[in-house]
Amino acid sequence: MSGYCDFVSDSIQGLQKEGELSLREYLEDCKAAGIEPYARTEKIKTFTLRYPESLSERLNNAAAQQQVSVNTYIIETLNERLNHL
Repeated sequence: MSGYCDFVSDSIQGLQKEGELSLREYLEDCKAAGIEPYARTEKIKTFTLRYPESLSERLNNAAAQQQVSVNTYIIETLNERLNHL
């Protein structure tokens, strides 16, 4: 899965029922949003990025303009730049 599902119950049977409901809703939401519901096969790496505070507002605005998260915006920007090497 590439997202997060949360559900609670006071019994095993209830957990199974709530889990199935949460999964169904998650898959419907993914379909409506046009995103892949299953985890990528490619391993995800992480690193700490240090950048000047003065870039924060510009970065947030640029990501919002593209309607993506800051993380996605940074990944897409890096990918574009690396494709031009």
